Amino acid sequence: MSIENHFLDTADVSISIVTLVLTILGLSGIGLVSAGVIMVTKMGDPVTWVFTTLTGLLSGILFPIEYLPSYLQVISYILPTTYALHALRMTLIQNASFAQILPQILVLILTAMITLPLGFYMFRWGFNKARRTGTLAEY
Repeated sequence: MSIENHFLDTADVSISIVTLVLTILGLSGIGLVSAGVIMVTKMGDPVTWVFTTLTGLLSGILFPIEYLPSYLQVISYILPTTYALHALRMTLIQNASFAQILPQILVLILTAMITLPLGFYMFRWGFNKARRTGTLAEY
């Protein structure tokens, strides 16, 4: 049996897809906030820069968060990518069930419920402000 067939037999890909979709929704809200800020400031994007830097260093992408000092672990648990990576690793590597990753799924749902409305609001605010000032086509 090849590695690909073994992977498909053991991993529940549907749970991973649900996790991935929830992650995309939550991060899309952050992207919308960023777009709203860019339309107003007309300069580099501080929102995405801060989020990307924190995510790369603190969410378990480069190294396990258990190796971080406790004060940085607190920040790590605020980032949605920490939960997404944990859930994806559990489902794809450890063949975890939906019940086992339910805490991570709930955090991702909560993230999407917060960031998407906030993102739409900030995007609309930035769009309207740029339109009022006549700077919509600038950057």
